[in-house]
Amino acid sequence: YAYGRDSGLVDIESRVRVLVDPVKEWGQMLRATWRAARDSVLPVFLSNPAVGPRWEDVYSAHAAALPKLSSRTELQDVLTELCCSLRCSHAFVCAPVDPGRTLGALRPASLGADLVWDSERRGYRIKSVVRGDVWCPTRGGPLAKPGVGLKAGDVLLAINRTRLTEDQPPGKLLLNAAGHEVMITAEVKDELDKALAKLSLKADSNKKRGNTEKIRAKKASGGRKDKAEKPKPKSADQHKMQDHAMNPPADKWALEGSYWGPGVKNIRARALSSDVDARYRDMVAGQRARVHQLSDGRVGYLHVPDMERLGFSEFHRHWGAERVRGGLVVDLRGNGGGHISELLLPRLAQRALGFEVTRTGPPVPFPEACVAGPVVLLVDHSSCSDAEIAAHCFQQMKIGPVVGTRTWGGVAGVGLDATTVDGTTIGLPVMGIFMRDKGYDLENCGVVPNMQIQRSPQEYMNHLDSQLDAAVKEVLGLLEVETSTSDAATVPLLPKLSRDMQIETAVACASHELMWPFKAWQPIRPQIERVYDAPWAHEPCANEI
Repeated sequence: YAYGRDSGLVDIESRVRVLVDPVKEWGQMLRATWRAARDSVLPVFLSNPAVGPRWEDVYSAHAAALPKLSSRTELQDVLTELCCSLRCSHAFVCAPVDPGRTLGALRPASLGADLVWDSERRGYRIKSVVRGDVWCPTRGGPLAKPGVGLKAGDVLLAINRTRLTEDQPPGKLLLNAAGHEVMITAEVKDELDKALAKLSLKADSNKKRGNTEKIRAKKASGGRKDKAEKPKPKSADQHKMQDHAMNPPADKWALEGSYWGPGVKNIRARALSSDVDARYRDMVAGQRARVHQLSDGRVGYLHVPDMERLGFSEFHRHWGAERVRGGLVVDLRGNGGGHISELLLPRLAQRALGFEVTRTGPPVPFPEACVAGPVVLLVDHSSCSDAEIAAHCFQQMKIGPVVGTRTWGGVAGVGLDATTVDGTTIGLPVMGIFMRDKGYDLENCGVVPNMQIQRSPQEYMNHLDSQLDAAVKEVLGLLEVETSTSDAATVPLLPKLSRDMQIETAVACASHELMWPFKAWQPIRPQIERVYDAPWAHEPCANEI
C-alpha cells in the first residue's frame, strides 16, 4: 500500500531521524546475544563444568572489551567469541548486508572448462571440458553441448570479438554474462589439422603438376635445355595463410573483430553462472567409474552431498542401478548435514529376505528395494551434523564398517536465528543429540571409523583416493566371506546363473541352434528334443514322444 490518508499509513522512515550511539548500541547487541543463548541453548552446553565457566562470567568477560571497540568489525569478533564460549557447533554470527553496496553487480560467468595460457598459440588452451548433465541448461558444461564441439587441446582466441590476452583472461570478458549467449572464437585442433593437410595436398598436387608440365615441355623441345624458370610467386591468399596463421596482427582484431585463418571458427555458447553443479556430476561419475573398475562391476557407488533435498535426490538418482551390484559403497565425505538420515538408514539396512525366481529373467529380491550385499560407509573430517548421526547409527545397527577419518564432531541442532537491532543474525544450537551408548559425547568427539585411513595432500593433487580404494577392497573382502558360507552362497549366484543362461541362449539363437529364444520344460515338437540336453531340463514322458 502507498502512504497517505486513504491507506492510513505514515512514512516514518523518511520523517523520523534517529541518532545512534554506536557504543551503547553495541552493548545492547552483546547483551541481547548473551540473553538469547541463556534462554534458548540447551543447559548442557551452558552449565556443564567440562564446557567452560559459568554463563554469567562469560558475559562479564566480553563486556569488558566494549570500551575498546572502534569499528563494527571488531564487534563482530566479540559476538563470535561469545558464541564460541558455548564450545559446541552450530553457533554463528552473520553481519547484515550494507545496503549501500551493490553486491553481486559484477559476477563472472563460466564456460565450464579448465584453461591455461598458451604463449605459443597466443590464446587459452583447454585442459579439460566439464560435462555435467549436458541435457540440462543450468547443470551442463557450455562447451560440452551438442553443436559446440570444443574439447581438450583447442585454444580460445577471443570472446565476443574481443581478443584474449595474458592480462585479459576469459573471466574478465564474461562479467555479467551468465545466462547469455557469447561468441567464442577458437582454434580447433581438428579443423587446423584438416586445413594444414588440405594445404599440404594442394602443394603436392601443384608440385606434381609442375613436374608433369616440365616433362611435356622438354619432350616438345626435343630435349633442349632451356633456362631455369623462376619460381612462381605465391598468391595473396597463400601469403595470408603463411603469415597470419599463428600470429595474427593486433589491428586485424580491431578492424574486423574476428580472426581469419586455418582451423579457426566462431562458436556460440550460453555461459553459466556457476559450473559447480556440473563439476560435481563429473566428480561423482569419475569416482563411480573407479569403483566399477576396481571391482569389475561387482560394487556400486553412491555419493550423498548433504542430508537435505539435494542429498535425498542424489541418493535415489543412482540407487536403483547401484544397489544390485553385489556390494555398495556409500560416500558421505563432504556431507554438510541436514535431517534425512532416518530416511536413508532403513534403505541401507534392508536385506533380501527371499527371491522371486522365474523361468526367464533374473531373480527379483524380496523386498525389491534392498541391497544385494555388504555396505561400507565412507566419512572424513568434512562429514558434518546429520551425516555424523547417520555414520554412528550405521555402526550401532551393524550395517557395515565405516572407513575414512574422524568426522567433524558437531551434531547439535540449530533452531534459533535471533536478530539484533542492526540486523545481525545470531544462530544458536537449541537441540542436543543424546545417544544411548555415548550420551551427549558425540558432540565435539565425532565418529571414529572402524578403518582409519588418512588422505594426504599429495593424493589430492594427483587425483588419488586411498580411502575409496580401501572401501572397495573392504566390500570385496566381505563379498568373499558371504559367498564362502553355505547359506549366503546362493544369493550372489542366482543373478549370475541367470545372466549366464541368457548369454548362452542368445549365442545359440544367433547361431540358429535354437528355434525360439527360450527353453521349455515340455517338448513342443519332436524334432527339437535336443533342447532338453541341459541338466535342469525335464525328461519327456513316454506318451509325449
